[in-house]
Amino acid sequence: MTDFEPAGAPARRLTRRLSAAVLAGALATPVFLGLTTGAALAAQGQFGGPMVELNPGGGALTDGSDGLHVLVNVDAEYDDPGEDQILYRDEEQYCCGAAAPSLTIGGQLVGQAGAATYNDSLDWDSVTLVSSSGSATVTPEGTYTGSSAATTGDGSAVLRYSVTLDGLTYTLDRTLSYTFPNDYFTDAYSVTIPTGNTLPVVLNQGGDTSPGGSDRGYGILLTQPAYSVISLNPDAGVLLGYRQVPTSAPFDGATSQDYDAPYDAVSAGEDIGFTVDTALHDAGLMIQWDLGSAPGTYSRAQETFVNEQGTNLSASFRSPVAAVGESTLLDFDIVNTELTAVDGVGFSFTLPAGLTLGTDAPANSCGGTLTATPGSSTVTFTSGAVPATANCVISVPVVATAAGTYTITPDAVTGLTGLTSTVGTASLAVEAAPGTPPTTTPVTAAPVATTPVAAAPAGPTLANTGAETGPALALAGGLLLVGAGSLVVARKRRV
Repeated sequence: MTDFEPAGAPARRLTRRLSAAVLAGALATPVFLGLTTGAALAAQGQFGGPMVELNPGGGALTDGSDGLHVLVNVDAEYDDPGEDQILYRDEEQYCCGAAAPSLTIGGQLVGQAGAATYNDSLDWDSVTLVSSSGSATVTPEGTYTGSSAATTGDGSAVLRYSVTLDGLTYTLDRTLSYTFPNDYFTDAYSVTIPTGNTLPVVLNQGGDTSPGGSDRGYGILLTQPAYSVISLNPDAGVLLGYRQVPTSAPFDGATSQDYDAPYDAVSAGEDIGFTVDTALHDAGLMIQWDLGSAPGTYSRAQETFVNEQGTNLSASFRSPVAAVGESTLLDFDIVNTELTAVDGVGFSFTLPAGLTLGTDAPANSCGGTLTATPGSSTVTFTSGAVPATANCVISVPVVATAAGTYTITPDAVTGLTGLTSTVGTASLAVEAAPGTPPTTTPVTAAPVATTPVAAAPAGPTLANTGAETGPALALAGGLLLVGAGSLVVARKRRV
């Protein structure tokens, strides 16, 4: 089998790329690096969980106007079981058991796709659906009949992946959220490391990509306003990428290179680094977070995006939440995935009603002329320039004087010059400033008859442990209500 499919070849390759080394590894006796477990060697599968689709009627139109069709824990009747898949412009964006989140625990890989497809790994004990809403379609394992619902729109789902090693249970809760017809969805992970664990835990996502339906790709790594790693197929003119969510912990590694280049490091729980191959290669993406070994719950998030090659404008709030009167940043990201520099780019953007530009100084790494007058609701930019396979960012402060939800939409963009707008729908939740008293109407209380009450018996004795106490304490019938911190309650023994 050749390294690449011909340009324009179908995305789905029914024959997996199994090298002699992989076959030899499959026949060898696995070494579990000190872990004793009854779990089986990984074989792609759904492990009891359903296939979940977001915006199942989308991803079909060749102009991309119906957004992304997102599939997770794919049914075997559709494709390689357990993998993720994305449809965009009627093409699949992953290949060959490509992607799904995995954990490496003390050097033992646990997963169902990506590196777990080719390297020694353990199965999840179970994959379960916790919840779903909106356009999400749920298909029980083994019941897919060859067609999806025609529903389009916003959707979300939560799945739980679980494995027990050496008597300790590790869980990964995965929350997927899609807003129609955006060219991205949010993929958030909550990993619980159990009490008693002493092993390092690493979270990975990624695998074999086929942007635009062919697995040829160039690697691109962007570092502002947050890390983005991209697999670009210039023949199809489509790119697939992972983008760090600014409010999440940063990536500890991100690669765009030969699809299997990071697999050994992923399997061993080693750092994959920040590596991109800028020459044409067999495309793949991988991102990584090192979670450490301390027991607890760790939250991480990324946005998976798919769109056309070109010079694209997107917009997002740096934080999804702000207080009334508090300035937060609105980022305009201009990404040039052409192989040559572009100049003369520009746009205008109108803020939603009630949101205005703040007084803090804006930031601009795009050159050109930026007009963002404090108190106004319009941002105008002209004559900007972006290098080849790079990006630049314009950040403007915005502020609201009233609580509420402020939503930007594609219609906010006008006057595009040399740019394609990929601005989607995104919201900023503005909350009342802390300490703002609620509006009340004085009420005169009616006289109330009172009955004398005998003094209550003595309450519990509080033992001072030296720990900090919370700001609010109340004793009610022996119940200790603590605002924060901790106290030990030592009841007197009844005799």
